[in-house]
Amino acid sequence: MFEVLLECRFNGASAVFAGTMTMIHNLSATGHATIPCVVVTQVSGPVDMTVANLILGLCLTSGASDAITIQLVQADAWNL
Repeated sequence: MFEVLLECRFNGASAVFAGTMTMIHNLSATGHATIPCVVVTQVSGPVDMTVANLILGLCLTSGASDAITIQLVQADAWNL
């Protein structure tokens, strides 16, 4: 299971994004991670929020011999 939480922090015309990715799995032999629960946090650099038709997306990049099946994608946005 992957969970990505992302927060946008505005400061005038620019913003930074702070996010947390949590991965929970029960098979360390898959090569994704050797521990059952991985939590990674990151803060982006400044992002220009004045661009017309701004779109956010999420990209999952795995290894060349990796096979991942995505069964559910759910997104929520608050305080737009």
